[in-house]
Amino acid sequence: MQQMPTMGGLECARRIRQDEKDGLITKHLTIIATTANARAEQVQSTYDAGMVSLTYNSRNVIPSANCFCAGRLFG
Repeated sequence: MQQMPTMGGLECARRIRQDEKDGLITKHLTIIATTANARAEQVQSTYDAGMVSLTYNSRNVIPSANCFCAGRLFG
């Protein structure tokens, strides 16, 4: 999420959302931030940048992945 070498994930998401607003991208893109260990402020920063944040643990990783693959998580 925030450890990409050239541009961080948050900045990338902000730019994509701006391109959507400017009409450069005509279809809304779902941007998913995933982590196994995020603090509340990190999760909030992904929402603020226009991302969907998924925090995984041993109980929800498989059911969440199955829902996403079946198209039920983000419609």
